[in-house]
Amino acid sequence: MRTMKRRHASVALVALLLLGLAAPHALAGPVVARPLEAAAPAATTPGTCFGYNGVNDSYIPGIVGSLRIALIQPVLTSTPYSQYDTGSFYAFYAKEAGVTTNVTTNLDLLSTNVSSGYGYNQGWGLSFGEYQFFTSQAAVNCGLQVGKNVQILTDMQVADGALFNPQDDSPRFDVVVLPFSEYVEASEYLAYEDFVGDGGTIVMMGHSLEYPVTYNATTGIETLVYGHNWANHGTYASPIACGSNTYVASCPWAKNNTDWIGSNTCEASCFHTYVFNGSVVNPSNPIGKALYDEFGSVVMKSYLEHEEDTVMNRTDTQIVAVFANDSRNLIAPYTHQFRKGTVVCFDIFGDDIIGTDPSAQYFMLQGMVLGRGGPSASLGSSTTTSTSSSTSLSSQASSTSALTSSVAAPSSSTASQSPMTQSSTLGQTITPTAVATSASPGALPSVLVALGGVAAVVIAAGAVVFRKREVRPDG
Repeated sequence: MRTMKRRHASVALVALLLLGLAAPHALAGPVVARPLEAAAPAATTPGTCFGYNGVNDSYIPGIVGSLRIALIQPVLTSTPYSQYDTGSFYAFYAKEAGVTTNVTTNLDLLSTNVSSGYGYNQGWGLSFGEYQFFTSQAAVNCGLQVGKNVQILTDMQVADGALFNPQDDSPRFDVVVLPFSEYVEASEYLAYEDFVGDGGTIVMMGHSLEYPVTYNATTGIETLVYGHNWANHGTYASPIACGSNTYVASCPWAKNNTDWIGSNTCEASCFHTYVFNGSVVNPSNPIGKALYDEFGSVVMKSYLEHEEDTVMNRTDTQIVAVFANDSRNLIAPYTHQFRKGTVVCFDIFGDDIIGTDPSAQYFMLQGMVLGRGGPSASLGSSTTTSTSSSTSLSSQASSTSALTSSVAAPSSSTASQSPMTQSSTLGQTITPTAVATSASPGALPSVLVALGGVAAVVIAAGAVVFRKREVRPDG
């Protein structure tokens, strides 16, 4: 069965993590983002999901309400953060900061009981905003109902196979929503990859699926395997090149994340570096178009710098909106096709705003709708250039720099430095008005389309009248 296979695979995967992985894919072709200017959202339309600007999005509750959705409670990430200053992994990182040799001290901090994680924001930790949204009236209006079509699972349950039916390994859900999940079990990681590969949709926050831990269900103990510049060998810990300042290709799952998720954390080059001013919408993308119609050309304006990812794999990837695009990083909400399924990724620390920002909530909902083949959905590749797994990381800078011709060039700003990282000082922000506002090639202006539709109706009506006169009996 899949669970037993996953457990065996997990043992092998944890062992392989310490050996490192090959270099990620390099960036491929350029982004085409042509945001337009629009008025601020007006009052909502009755009977819709959000319905800003008079948009009829009443199709969303029906589609979302028909989906089987798993919302993951990230206990294994909430646990180490619940003891950030006093115990657990982060106390170890702080105590051993700067050490470059193997250590046998403070190893007790690399194992901790998950009871503290359950007590941190009801087990949601830094992702409590996600829970707030899913239990809000806004979520209900859009078809999300916890206990009905939305089931909450802990990440430990996912590791034990809860995403699949034990009888035939078929998926139990259509969509998985993954909040900020920095620490996960190896079998949990494989379960998400299998789920998407088998045809599921995962909507995920950036900065997730980075570091492996183990969990003992009998003792309730979570133990670090690898992360934040340290590998835990049980009787000692050794420094490794994988942490807040050095997330490189040899880090756990780095190549895998590039392959099936489409992005990786950019850590040193964008950790608390940018000062954002919202995300510029790409209206040529179906989700981007929906966001533009509802909220205008710049969305997620409430997001401040925190921890972001960068798009690394442009094959079968569509850019929805752009936060920052420079010679080093493309930080952008996107969709990525992996085998039969779809990854919908915020590429930012989206849990910071998901509880209060309607445009962030709308992006999540549209990801569920369009990721499952909703109305006018087309999540095919936005590029025609394949990315080779053997491409060197050194080509990323030149590939990304080509994107600045079609996306606004960031302007300089003062960088916000974190005391825990030696971040760079790019300090840049998107300037929406600098982006070209031309329509997509071959696209007709909306006014012409509307007039054409009216003309078609008139011609059709005339044809019917003419036909009736032609067959009317004399008398």
